[in-house]
Order: sequence, then structure tokens, then C-alpha cells
Amino acid sequence: MTEFPYGNTIFCDDIRFEIGGKASLMGCFGAELRAFGQAPLMLSSLAAFVSVRIPQEMAFQKLAVVLVADFGDGQKEVARVELPVEQKQRDSIEAGQLLSVDVPFRLSPFIIEGEGFLRCRAYLDELEVKLGSLRVAIQGVDEIPPEFKVVIPATS
Repeated sequence: MTEFPYGNTIFCDDIRFEIGGKASLMGCFGAELRAFGQAPLMLSSLAAFVSVRIPQEMAFQKLAVVLVADFGDGQKEVARVELPVEQKQRDSIEAGQLLSVDVPFRLSPFIIEGEGFLRCRAYLDELEVKLGSLRVAIQGVDEIPPEFKVVIPATS
């Protein structure tokens, strides 16, 4: 049994929902998103699948999940969802078990303003729970690996 809330975030290109409640995550990033060109850069889509696990016994009134971009000019909130968690939901979970909350985000388009980080956080009232981050690196067009040069980016 865990006494503390925890979770994780998988950053990807897109999230698709299937019959039976499954989610397919397309183009998952590891620790880093590498973009080629000069900032600002536009991604057609950026998604994040967030999972939060909260001990059933933990008392809180509000749950918010937030995506924050930090591209060197300070942190900027890019997405937020506030979720009502009713007592009857908590009561339906056995003592010692976890309340499980999954939140999909899809930002389209998404502008990369520079190098930095995307961070995900949950807030249970005032308690901050770190749910992961993605480093954003920008490389010049001349640094595109040879195997990816099939598509030449447009330059202006």
C-alpha cells in the first residue's frame, strides 16, 4: 500500500481511442522531443496521456492536472483540467486501494517557442504531485539524421 499520490505522463504525437476503452498512443517520445529547424516551430499535434494514482484514504477536495511549458522565458500553463472527485467514487474503492484517474490531453497545433521542458503536475488541493517531464531540444536542419532526409523541410 502506498501512502502518497503518484503517477506518470507519456508524451506522444496523438492519442486514439478504440472500442473496448483502450487508448492507442501514437509516436511516443522517450525523455526528449527533438525538433529540427529554428524556433518557433509548429507541431501539428502534441498529446500527453496522464495517469494519477491516489490512495483511497487521502482527503482532498479538488484535483487539477496541468501541463506547463518552460522554454526559457518562464513557465506558461498550456493545458489544465479540473476534475470533480465525489465521495461516492472514493467509497466504491476498497480501503488500501488506489483511486485511478487517467487524463488525455491533445494540443493541436502546438508551438515550440524554444528549447526547454514540458512538465505535467497534479494538484490535490495545494499538494503538488510531479508526473513527469519532456525535454524539448531544437537542432538545425543540417543536423537531420540521414535516414530522415527523405522529407526536406520547407525553408523561407
